[in-house]
Formats: sequence, structure tokens, C-alpha cells
Amino acid sequence: LTYNSSQVTYSSVNSQLTINFRYSDCSRPTLFTSWPTSSTTVNRASAASDAASGTYDLVFNSQTYSSIPVDISATDLANRLQSSSDFGYLNVTRTGDCSGYSYTIEWITNGGQKSPISITNTASILPAGTTVTPSIVQSGGVLFKPLSGDMTRTYQTNPQVEVFVGGYPSECIGTGTCDFQWLSSQTPTVSAVSQNSMTLTITGTGFSTTTNANKVIIGTSGSCTVASATTTQIICTISAAPSGTYNVQVNVDGKGLASAISSFSVTIPLQVTSISPLQGGAGGGYTLNITGTGFSSSSSVTIDGNLCASPAVSDFSLISCTVPPTTALSNTQVDVIVTSGSNTTTSPTQFTYDVTNTPSLTSASPNVVTMSGGQLILTGTSFDSGAISVFIGTTTAIVRSITSTQIIADLPSLAPGLYQIKVSTANGYARPALQIEYRFYVQTISPQIGSLYGGSDVYVQGEGFDNTTIVSFTDGSNDVSCDVVSYQSNQIYCQTKNAAPHVIISSNGVHPTYGSGFAWSPQFATVQQGAIVEWQWSSSALLTTLAYKVQQVINGYSTTPQTGGFDSGNATVSGSFSYQFQTVGTYYYWTPAVDQSGLIVMRGAINVVAAQPRTLTVKVSSGSFTAQSCAFPFPFNTVTYSACTSTNDTQSWCSWLSRNNINSTTHNN
Repeated sequence: LTYNSSQVTYSSVNSQLTINFRYSDCSRPTLFTSWPTSSTTVNRASAASDAASGTYDLVFNSQTYSSIPVDISATDLANRLQSSSDFGYLNVTRTGDCSGYSYTIEWITNGGQKSPISITNTASILPAGTTVTPSIVQSGGVLFKPLSGDMTRTYQTNPQVEVFVGGYPSECIGTGTCDFQWLSSQTPTVSAVSQNSMTLTITGTGFSTTTNANKVIIGTSGSCTVASATTTQIICTISAAPSGTYNVQVNVDGKGLASAISSFSVTIPLQVTSISPLQGGAGGGYTLNITGTGFSSSSSVTIDGNLCASPAVSDFSLISCTVPPTTALSNTQVDVIVTSGSNTTTSPTQFTYDVTNTPSLTSASPNVVTMSGGQLILTGTSFDSGAISVFIGTTTAIVRSITSTQIIADLPSLAPGLYQIKVSTANGYARPALQIEYRFYVQTISPQIGSLYGGSDVYVQGEGFDNTTIVSFTDGSNDVSCDVVSYQSNQIYCQTKNAAPHVIISSNGVHPTYGSGFAWSPQFATVQQGAIVEWQWSSSALLTTLAYKVQQVINGYSTTPQTGGFDSGNATVSGSFSYQFQTVGTYYYWTPAVDQSGLIVMRGAINVVAAQPRTLTVKVSSGSFTAQSCAFPFPFNTVTYSACTSTNDTQSWCSWLSRNNINSTTHNN
């Protein structure tokens, strides 16, 4: 019997008993039988309502959930709707009985205002005339967490100082504690500024008599060192400021910036007072220090018209840079010129290039190597003048032997490209600088089209390949490997692997009720046909009793395994399971109760869409180095090429470096 459905009344007039009751399954029992049968007449006053049966479709956010039974359980309805990311996690309750149920759906994630639910396709529902009607119990709202500061503000007549800790506004304890006011009586003033060379005299009011409590600012970054101060006058010396004309500001501790009746400005000259050293080797490569005023980070230095490399400016008064080489064949005095914006100044003292003991380079062998380097032989003159160092670009080569005309060194392992060979001596660098090329490049791949599922034979042409070379294809974020079958120094033969994406789903998702470890993340995944999905799970230190498995079921709320579907086997505390999806469609899966009480299950869905072609870029690497490849368009001798060319060569070639970066174009034959 349905609870509280039984009612019995008795009438003494005709000795009649009226009995009302309902069975929970809406069945219709046979008539009561009296004993003895001759003493009582039994009649059915009214029959019980038929049990509701049939299915309907539920529509939400333009998505239809078909064939929902009218007597579906609350748990199954929740699982059915939660199989779509449109709903998220739900709390579904059911009331009523077999003659008609009422379901309440509550969103516990993905909250906020929701579009209405509608019901369609109710023709199969019996008894005839039975209706399914949706209605809104309570609309969603907005949760403020934490409350914004505007919601906790109080009315004040003065401006307030606000302090936020972790996004939360602090409390002002006491009246006027957080008040702040701007008062003209507390504002210093500047009435005049006079300049005598690098000394400024500033007249005004409200200055501090404590010297270091007054700060004089030149422009935005310059400073003036205060020598003396009264309440009406400051005298300072410009110590650090770039050249040009700038406004002057005064900031007094405890008061702030001074106001001025007009804008006062000063002019900082650009000048060089001295250079050090006064002479150096003709090969350059050593540091020159230039002292003066008005220097800035944009200042540049030329020596005999050639840029002094890597200038570093200190306190607007010192520039340190690396001296360039000269082609002069005898000792030469040259100008040192500093340029800052439109201003230019020349050092009063010239710099002397001393070619007397400058070493010279005549050849380097080899001048083309692979990334592994090898041995380098340099020939020239005057190599025995003091300590010798050899640099390939900026990397040091290990020197094995030195004579006056020859240096033997071990080349470092470097990325592909052109590098200058520099020989450093006590008199600067040897000259002229020679170049060496590290070759590791890809020229062509064939074929350029293959199967998404791998197994294609690919041949990569280039140079610098060895048994450490790895070939893969990349879209910038994901790599697909190509298994190397054989290699030569200029060719690699490999076989492609499956190019479909590899998707990982972990057990560290967060269930809104049970917390971390009780939901798959992501719960819903859309993958391309052929993709491999890997589920990974493990218990935490606090949840060591959980056990997981993955099993395909026929729909989003079923516990019935799909015939021939995927199944990871027995539940385990930690492990993984992979499955490749070859057919387009939606696949539902569940994890039977993960907890020892047998109450908490996990569900998810995989939506497989048609595979799309992928365009990937070949990536050839060895260790930390990546092979270069042709870059189009590229310039050569004032002509721009958009494809390989045989210009100036006997073979077809292309460039991977701009001529702006090197003296000659590097190319792939």
C-alpha cells in the first residue's frame, strides 16, 4: 500500500464499510471476499488510476533529450541530464507516485539565470490526457564572493585612504582615521629657477631646512644633488640627467610636490670630458670608457665612424662600450663621437689604434662543420703575444696548442648558423674576423601528405643528421613523432605515427558535493575520429580506499554495459586505460561506486566528431638543437626569392637567415 492511503469509514444505518486505498504500483486488486460469503455484499465503488507510462522529450538550450520515461527515477534523470555539459551537476528530487510524479531540478554548478525547459513528443504517454508540464520554481541569481568593496562602503565627507588585503577592504577604526585632505597651506611653491652651468638655485616657500629632505627632479629620471637648503631657497648640482631641456620639480618630504607659478626648465649639455684607455689594438674587442654629461640609454658611440658595440650607460655620466676593429695598416688617431637624439659631441681627446702588435687571421679550417663541432685550425701571425682565447660567436673554444702562426682549438657544440671566429689577445682581437658555419638543416620532405593514422614512409633531405637526430611533426603545441628507420648525413627515412590527438582525462575532477577525486576531468570531451583517450587515476593520501575503472554504458544514466564497448577491467587504486575512437558518435561511460560504501559513482561522455585534415610542420632536432629550414621570402643581392633558386650556385638553394644579420647569405643546397 501507498503510505497513508488507507481510509476506512463505517455507516451504522446500513452497516456499510467504505474502504479507500492505493497500491504503490497502481495495480488493481481483486474484490474483497467476506466470510461467510452469504452475509456480505462487496462492490467496487471506483477503480484506481492507471499508472502513467510512456516517454517524452525534454528540450533545454536548443538541445533535445529524447525518450525520457515518465516514471524515471530521480537519480537516472540527473545522470541523463548531466551527460551534457549544458546542465552540469544537478540535484534532482522526485515526489508523487505511479499515477504521476513531480521532479525538482536544482543546479549545483553552472548556476545563474537559465533558459526555460520545454516538453515535446508526449503522444506516447498513457492514460490519455496525461500531461507533462515544466515550471520555474526559483530563478537563478548572482553570487558575490567576496562582496565587492562598493557594497561595504560607508558615507564620508572627506576623501578616504583604502587598504585591501586579498581583495577585501579593511576597516577604519575610529572617527577620521582614514581621512586624507589636500591643503594649500601644506603645499611648497617654486617662484624662480636660475642655472649656472650645472648648478641650480631654486627660490620659493615651504622647503625643508634638512638638505636630504628636499628632492629636485630633472625631467622624469634626472636628479640634482642638494648642497644647501633654507625654507625659501635650494642650491643643487645636476648630477644625473640626460641631455636636453627638461622641467624642474621639487618634492619635499612630508609635503609632496611643490606648485609653481609657471613652468621652469633647465638645459643639460651633452659633452665628453675624457676617454680611457687612450689607445688599443687594431682588432678591437676591448672596453672603452667615456666620461661626460647628458648621456642616456639611447646614446650611441662611434669610433672613426664605426659603432662602439654594446654601450652601457651609468648615472648619465659614463658610457662603456666595446671598441670596433679598424682596417688601418698603421697607427691611426681617430675621433670618438657620442650621439644622443639630435645632439652630438666629440671627445676632446682622440683615440689611437695601435697596429704594431695586432695579430692577423689568414684562414680557418674547416669553415663548415656539424653541430658536434670538431677541431679548428687557425693560421695567421703574432698569435704568441700574451694570453690567447678563441671564441665562436660568444662561446669559448678550448685552445689545445698555440704557435706564432697557428692555433688548434676544439670547437664547441652549437646550434646551426653562421658564427664569427674571434681570437682575443692582450692587444685586442685578431683581424679580420672570419666565419664558420654550423650546418644542421632540412631542405625537403617527401611525400608531404600521409595518413592521419600513421604508417607513412617519409624521407627528409638536409644536412648534419646522425644517430641522435629525432624527427617529428608539430602544430606548435603538440608533436607527432616519426620513427627513424635509417639515416645518412643528408637523409633520414622515418615512418609516421598516429596524428590524431591524444586526450587525457584524470580522476582529479571536483564534484560539487564530494570534492576532489570524485569526478572525471574533463567530464565531457569532444575529440576527432581516431583520437586516443587516456583515463588516468590515483587515490590521494587522504582517500586511499577509492578504486576506479572505466566502462562504456548504453546511455548517460544507464548501468548496463554497452555490448562490445570499452572496459578497463577490475577497479584499481591507481592506473590508466586508453581507447582509440574510430567511429563518429557519442560514447557514455561510468565508474561504478568508487567508495567503500558503494554510493558515489562517476560518469562522463566522449563526443567523437569527423576527423579533419591536419597541416603539421616537420621538426628535426638533436639534443637541444633544432634543424633550420628554408624561410620564404628571402633576399639575396637585392632580389627577393619566394622559392629555392640556383642563382650564384650549381645547386638549388634557399636561405634561412636575413642578410641584415650576417655579411653573406647562408643557404641550404
